[in-house]
Amino acid sequence: MFGAAINLAARVAGQAGGGQTLATRVVADAARTAGRGVASLGTFELRNVAEPQELFAISLSPARQAGSVDPVCRMWVAHATAADFLRHDDREHWFCSLTCAQQFAAAPEGYTQ
Repeated sequence: MFGAAINLAARVAGQAGGGQTLATRVVADAARTAGRGVASLGTFELRNVAEPQELFAISLSPARQAGSVDPVCRMWVAHATAADFLRHDDREHWFCSLTCAQQFAAAPEGYTQ
């Protein structure tokens, strides 16, 4: 598949972080109408897109519990259900699985930069 809409969608998705949903104004307006939380992130220059685009973060789920991003697999981990956590350089790192915790413990410097 190719075309302007596909290119724009790919560029917008490329700006998103783990667990984040981003959209342009048209989708953000529809999400707001549907009762979703919408926050403007500002205007971005996107590769191969002629005009700068205002991007919006859209909340698709209820408010999350206290949590963190697993530094190994980059998955969101609720602290209440985390498999494990480790302290490194006076910071807590939470993990979705013992496998991720073991990988982190073996080489924490590879995940904390």
